[in-house]
Amino acid sequence: MNFSPRWPMKAEETKDLSSLDMKKYKAELKYDGRRGIIVIGGEGNVDFYSSTLKHQGDKLPHLGEQLLRMFGPGTILDCEYVVFKDGQSVELDGQEVWVPNFTYTAKMMGRKTRDRVIELEDEIGVKTSIVVFDIMQMGDLDLTQLTWLDRRIVLEKVDGWGEHVLLSQLIEVNDENLEKLASIGAEGLMLKYIYGKWHEGKRSWDWIKFKFLSDWDVIIVGFTNARDGSKYEGRAVGAIWYGQWVECGKLQFDIAKLNGGKPTLRKNDKFYILETRGKCAGVDDKLREDMYRSPNNYIGKVITVKSFAPVPGSHKPRMPQLKEFRDDKDSSECIWSN
Repeated sequence: MNFSPRWPMKAEETKDLSSLDMKKYKAELKYDGRRGIIVIGGEGNVDFYSSTLKHQGDKLPHLGEQLLRMFGPGTILDCEYVVFKDGQSVELDGQEVWVPNFTYTAKMMGRKTRDRVIELEDEIGVKTSIVVFDIMQMGDLDLTQLTWLDRRIVLEKVDGWGEHVLLSQLIEVNDENLEKLASIGAEGLMLKYIYGKWHEGKRSWDWIKFKFLSDWDVIIVGFTNARDGSKYEGRAVGAIWYGQWVECGKLQFDIAKLNGGKPTLRKNDKFYILETRGKCAGVDDKLREDMYRSPNNYIGKVITVKSFAPVPGSHKPRMPQLKEFRDDKDSSECIWSN
């Protein structure tokens, strides 16, 4: 029977869910904690490891006691260490979803000894919890070649979830749920391909990270007018229209270039058209006024906008805000990618 920890599987990242067939994925909260691997040994011992397989010692005895009641020897789990002190929660489809407090989690997992952990637990009034989201081994059975769906079923059949050992919650991906999660400071989602395998120590598209707040490098392509009747009318722009290069076919590229319509770009034997992606706010009054007076000084410049990522069915970031100008970046680098 193997009692050695397994290197964690890693996820790829997307900024756009619209390219995914959500019927083939299940979503979990991306817990903002510390990644961990847990091994239940053959002599009543439970070993806790970090994402780099650094042994965490005996500083979490309350978790070991509960895990021994739930799992047998030879179990290897993939999890997140979290502290829910002052965390926020939201109700989604009838279940309460809690967002952990990263600051306290980092402090707790940074303590080197059991006594130091107990000291912090007494100070803040809570203990560390774990959220289990995968199982790689159970006794003599290697489960890594099972699909994610089969491994999830194994976990769901285990009795004893609750208190400080929690099973990751599945979340329905829709606009309302994403807005609710983002509003309480959730980091994002983890999308699990239901037919995907567990790839030890490797990055795979079988797991996909989707963060609510993302930076996007875009090109200023124009401005909106200030609202009629507002104090800015006739002296400042409203918002910034921005775009990115979107890959197209050669025929579409040639037509756009011939007609002198949308700007075109050829790069690395690929063809692109500059498409308007949306508009962003967050521009201070002084800058808005200067953009109104001298728009050509800004059109074509690269900026970074910070926004919530798109919801399924959309390619546009949500509620984008101007973060900074990127004078160090060429506009040809602003290529849309899902």
